Amino acid sequence: MSACERRSVGHSASDPGPVIANVNGTPLYKRDFDSYLPVDYQRALTSEERREFLDRWITTQLLYDAAEGRGLGATAEIESRMEQLKKDLVADQLVQKIVRERAIVSDSDVRSYYNAR
Repeated sequence: MSACERRSVGHSASDPGPVIANVNGTPLYKRDFDSYLPVDYQRALTSEERREFLDRWITTQLLYDAAEGRGLGATAEIESRMEQLKKDLVADQLVQKIVRERAIVSDSDVRSYYNAR
């Protein structure tokens, strides 16, 4: 996973987990917040930084609700951009998978490298 890649959290749709905020009647779940945070940042974030991410997430939801209220939700331009973003994300997943697979170094590889020097 890249530093900015989000991860999905293993909750079922019937059990979304605890609600950490309500925005205009829309519940924001902890599992979704956890997936919103970049994986590489999860352990290193201070409580203040987590709060900043939460504030940003809430602001995004408020802006989204306002845009939907103005009929800006599903335009042809947005659908086109969403399709391109989907392609970019899927391609990024493939690259990350390949990098992870190639980055595996066995003990014998380390020994061979060390002994060759």
